[in-house]
Amino acid sequence: LAPAIAPSGSGAEVVPFRPLDLTADVVELGTSVLGVPIIAERYGTPGGRRVLVIGVIHGNEAAGTAIVQELRAGGTPDGVELWLVESMNPDGQAIDDRQNANQVDVNRNFPYKRGPIGVAGDGQYAGTGPASEPETQAMVNFIAQLRPDIAIWYHQDLFVISPAEGREGRIRERSASLTGLPMGGISGGTYTGIEAVSNNVNMLKEPRFRTGKCTMFLMALSLSVTAGGIILLYLLW
Repeated sequence: LAPAIAPSGSGAEVVPFRPLDLTADVVELGTSVLGVPIIAERYGTPGGRRVLVIGVIHGNEAAGTAIVQELRAGGTPDGVELWLVESMNPDGQAIDDRQNANQVDVNRNFPYKRGPIGVAGDGQYAGTGPASEPETQAMVNFIAQLRPDIAIWYHQDLFVISPAEGREGRIRERSASLTGLPMGGISGGTYTGIEAVSNNVNMLKEPRFRTGKCTMFLMALSLSVTAGGIILLYLLW
């Protein structure tokens, strides 16, 4: 699950505004790098509580399309205005690749707390700048106008739901209860990954670690030292 309403300073201002007709049942949000339309579909009660579901963001994590198909066919509860985006990364999905056609991880390309991660060819390359990719621009523009009450983004395949606090945490716990998935911590962060969050890009002009790989290596090193210390204490005890 992701926050439904972008916080102040989310970076939506960096994306050109393009008005969308949210009274229509099918809305073209934009196109991918290769020109494939990114489509949102509306179901349920117009003016009801807005729920947004995105089936695919990483192209090689396409199981969310089956969930979107089930939601299409299953009927929408009264009082809910359901919006479905089967895939925001159709180019990557077409070739079973995490990234888009520009070799950008669009999940690391959103403006909110974005930090520079990697270079082209790296699995978590964040792009040349915030919302540099047309897929990201389409989603930011859409969400800024839709302002959903709940937004759900599907990833795979850790089979967990990451905990949170407050209203968002309660929604995640309810989702875990309904789906049978356990609550559990995951690596990553908000939209743009562990690099942006761990380096506190709102305060630092330059990130402390230039690539996600470096960050993960240092985290692994820290954990290995901790584990080694625990083993040593056990042996000495």
